[in-house]
Amino acid sequence: MNTRTDEKLQKLSELLSKYERNKTGIPKEELEGKYKVAFLKLKTDLAEAASEYGKARLIDAFPSGIDSVTIQKDKVDTLAKMVNDYIKRSGLCKKISILLFRHFDLQGVISATEEAQGMVKGIYEKFKRQYPGAIIPYVMLKQGENVEKVVKKATKQ
Repeated sequence: MNTRTDEKLQKLSELLSKYERNKTGIPKEELEGKYKVAFLKLKTDLAEAASEYGKARLIDAFPSGIDSVTIQKDKVDTLAKMVNDYIKRSGLCKKISILLFRHFDLQGVISATEEAQGMVKGIYEKFKRQYPGAIIPYVMLKQGENVEKVVKKATKQ
């Protein structure tokens, strides 16, 4: 993991601890009555933090040089669809929701996102094989050079 992901995990951990304390230490009637607004906000914040952490983990699945490459415009949607299809098929979001809101299981969330990260790495590798030349390292681009020309050149090799 990187610093950005670690920070998101820390925030998720803090919110989950607070949620668990509230859920287990305050009577249900009070959570649904007196503390309803604050508790709903906490649940929303926890869900958002989980989403942010999950996204960061999946971004970490790409090579460390992902910031130093460009993907052909017409292929970005293809890669995004491949990743999103996997996420939907895997039930990852539902699994994380159950781990957090029913079991207060941060380690389970970490494991689930780690597994998903491995799958996304595989999807990225498959994408690179299916679409050679779609991923262009910036080092191949000279200042002012046309991306399409570099793609054509790369796919001819």
